[in-house]
Amino acid sequence: KNIDAGPYVCGAKNKAGTDKKQTSLQVFVQPQIIHLKNETTFENGQTTLICEAEGEPVPEITWKRAIDGITFSEGDKSPDGRIEVKGQHGKSSLHIKDVKLSDSGRYDCEAASRIGGHQKSMYLDIEYAPTFVSNQTLYYSWEGNPINISCEVLSNPIASVHWRRGKLVLPAKNTTHLKTYSAGRKLILEIAPTSDNDFGRYNCTATNRLGTRHQEYTL
Repeated sequence: KNIDAGPYVCGAKNKAGTDKKQTSLQVFVQPQIIHLKNETTFENGQTTLICEAEGEPVPEITWKRAIDGITFSEGDKSPDGRIEVKGQHGKSSLHIKDVKLSDSGRYDCEAASRIGGHQKSMYLDIEYAPTFVSNQTLYYSWEGNPINISCEVLSNPIASVHWRRGKLVLPAKNTTHLKTYSAGRKLILEIAPTSDNDFGRYNCTATNRLGTRHQEYTL
């Protein structure tokens, strides 16, 4: 065990006298990652991923980003300067600033020395305010012809999405010709126009804890 390391003295004695010699025992210990955990941050923010390892000799720590296989070691910086790695005696910190959605995913930490290595993985989750996927905001129809207006939203965490017309949340009482239903990431507004009053502007609103976004559609 590691506690067995240190100096040892061998002594010999007989009638003619005594003698002793000292030697030292060095115990090598396989690298072992002892601290690495998943992290959550938000878009355009900053975060630090920490990996700690122990072993004898002290292992060197390397990071690998799974999405593209790029590796980062102590002192490394990404070409855009957003990512930097600093290390000290078995501890490595990977700092990311101006976080992008593309930074999310799995990161592998590897601790290695001349007698072996140990690897563990963690996941970086990035939260962001709702964004609208479709650029189509103008739709055409006529009285009696049903049409679907699709509001597709990306967000993390999942957003609460609803349709409005003015201050009225849809569907509302006495609006049986207006229906909403979900299809994956989309909230679809089905309109069966019965008069000129059904044409005009409709608003899709998406909200999560990072913000609220609106997109206007015209029929």
